[in-house]
Amino acid sequence: MKKLKVVISKLSRNTKNFQPFSSREERAKFTSILYKKYLVNSVLDVGCSDKALKKWLSDDITYMGVDIAGDPDLKVNLEKENLQMFNDNTFQTVVCTEVLEHIENIHEIFDELCRVSNKYIIISLPNNWVNFKFSLISGKNEQKFYGLPVEKPLDRHKWFFNYDQALNFIKFGARKNNFNIKHKFSLPIIQNNFKFQIFNLFFKLYYKNQFRTNNLFVSSLWVLLEKKI
Repeated sequence: MKKLKVVISKLSRNTKNFQPFSSREERAKFTSILYKKYLVNSVLDVGCSDKALKKWLSDDITYMGVDIAGDPDLKVNLEKENLQMFNDNTFQTVVCTEVLEHIENIHEIFDELCRVSNKYIIISLPNNWVNFKFSLISGKNEQKFYGLPVEKPLDRHKWFFNYDQALNFIKFGARKNNFNIKHKFSLPIIQNNFKFQIFNLFFKLYYKNQFRTNNLFVSSLWVLLEKKI
């Protein structure tokens, strides 16, 4: 997508070590830019935290943010309540970015996203494999959402999957719930430091016939789903 390349270029300009979505605020802005034409009428923001996306939307949009923490419009524990408080086809667009990997009932909630949407779903999933190659080769535990910290963390991933698995999950769920993939893109990690470039070159040369490139070098998968007529 040409527009995606322009956005990434602007965000990473003059930045030595740029990774998209280093904060929820940056991810919300990124989402609003890429999907502006689909964020209309009514929007359900699942996993909204402090409703960062809302400030990037026009005032004529009916916005509802749900989350278990932060400052949502409605506090919802997705692992216990699903989205049962909303009727079928309630929202024009449902947004769920970097959320599903944090909940046990990931399959059920995907179905719920489809149920409450009457037109579009914007969804992103991380490629959990992409950063582990650097941790393994360096011998350091630098993973925020995995490992065994000495104290119980507040935020953990419940699933460990790669790019291909994320894409297959979305494809299957879309077909099951009568949605089409309108478009998708894979977001690369962008870092300009020398160490990162050497690691990338090593893995591309050494593992080129053993692993798929996307599983090693894509940060996240972004998909826009559209309900079939």
